Amino acid sequence: MISPPQPAHQNKVGRRVPTPPRCLSAILLSLTLSSCVALQEGTNPVASLSRNASPSLPPEWAKGRICDQWWTVYQDPQLNNDVATALAQSPDLAVLAHRLEQSEAGIKTARAAAWPRLNLGFGYRPGRARDVDFGPYDMAPWQGTAQFQWELDLWGKLKHLRQSASAARNAAFYDREAARLLLSTRIAGARFRLYRLKEEKRLLTDSIDANAGILKILTDREKAGIIANTELLRAKGEHEKLKRGLLELERLEQLALSELLTLRGRSGQADPSGNLPNSPLLPSKSFDQLLRSHPTLIASEMRVRRAFQLQESTRLNLLPSITLSADATGRSAGFLLNDYRQWKASVGPTLDIPVFDPARLAALDKKKAETNEAAAQYRSSLIQILEEIETSYLNWANRKQQLATVQRELASLEEARENVRATFRAGLVSQVEVLEAERSTLEAARARAVLRQ
Repeated sequence: MISPPQPAHQNKVGRRVPTPPRCLSAILLSLTLSSCVALQEGTNPVASLSRNASPSLPPEWAKGRICDQWWTVYQDPQLNNDVATALAQSPDLAVLAHRLEQSEAGIKTARAAAWPRLNLGFGYRPGRARDVDFGPYDMAPWQGTAQFQWELDLWGKLKHLRQSASAARNAAFYDREAARLLLSTRIAGARFRLYRLKEEKRLLTDSIDANAGILKILTDREKAGIIANTELLRAKGEHEKLKRGLLELERLEQLALSELLTLRGRSGQADPSGNLPNSPLLPSKSFDQLLRSHPTLIASEMRVRRAFQLQESTRLNLLPSITLSADATGRSAGFLLNDYRQWKASVGPTLDIPVFDPARLAALDKKKAETNEAAAQYRSSLIQILEEIETSYLNWANRKQQLATVQRELASLEEARENVRATFRAGLVSQVEVLEAERSTLEAARARAVLRQ
């Protein structure tokens, strides 16, 4: 059944104005209410810090190019717990995670630029107007507007914007992976330094106990008048020096614990128990494999891609563009209740031809400079990473040789120390030789602990 046409309103000067259907008011109201449903309550930024800042599973596009959980090769439960806690509680990682969320939103913004836009507006503006016959009449105070715009991506300008946003998201992701790698490395360094200091304390405690036995023997000899008081005082001074060294190790141990707790995000307590694990074998990876999996270098590469895509989008912005647009305006005496007293609508394409636009040309020069800067930064990162990898291999090979050497040195010094102790008890050597043997053995044992770390 077809409803009869609605009567048109007549203004005070007698002009008839065509009126839209009555259902238009209800439609506009329903559209307004539906748009409000999209609004969501904002999240509490303080509460969001307690969430895991490091998702356990990487996205599909990042699989195969992120670093493995390298710390698990040591099979150290304390280290595994430290890294897991830090990855979940670190505020620095939370900052990078939120930056990744912003880049994800940037992709949505770039995609939205290629979709049509529909806007509705309502307002109340009472007033009066005078026509050519000088007859004043009241204007409808309630007004409503609707706008529709859709820019056609003829040359791929918006496509390059989307690709740029994707590259920015990838750069943010690998920035977070680089931070995870650096954080886990610092945690391993603090944990292994804690183990090394604990081993040095044990070695120094054993040396102090042995020196206490020597000091007791010297005290008895000094009382018997066998040795001079000067030799006993020298032995006491060496004993106090060892005790001072033990206090210094305790201070360094507490600092290592504090650093480890800070890296864990001040969450829980860092367990100091454990010993230095055995060194695993180096992974058999080529330079190319290491570079392809280095998150800092990948992030730099993504920034070059982002800058280039932005440059291409800015260059294509110099070409003509076509936008489909539609506008509708209505005025009524009542707010969405009465028929509109006046309305108008227009629809059609708009062709924008930039003949000479200095602002767009300057923007293109700026994007070119940003692309060159990103490329230079990539080359700088590549050189630094190559040096980092080469230095790591050289240090590993050299310290492995040093460790084998110091183990042979320590074996010889321990055997010599036992011989000196035996001859000292027999009264054949002086206390100076015993202290020298103890000092040499202690230094070699501490050097072995440092090299293992």
